[in-house]
Amino acid sequence: MAVIIALQMATIYIPALNPIFKTEPLAPDELLLCLALSSIVFIAVEMEKWLIRPGWLRWNSKNTERATER
Repeated sequence: MAVIIALQMATIYIPALNPIFKTEPLAPDELLLCLALSSIVFIAVEMEKWLIRPGWLRWNSKNTERATER
């Protein structure tokens, strides 16, 4: 995971890679905004999994069966 993050940051912040990937460095506030917004999605998905595992949140099984039959 750390390698992936390091490579992503490299494509943004190493000047020689900017023209190759057509990127430009993010300001600290822009980077924090990206991290905050992506964290919201991550937390929401983890909470959903946490609720589904013990059976507190269930999906309609009829919709699931129809989707798998197609």
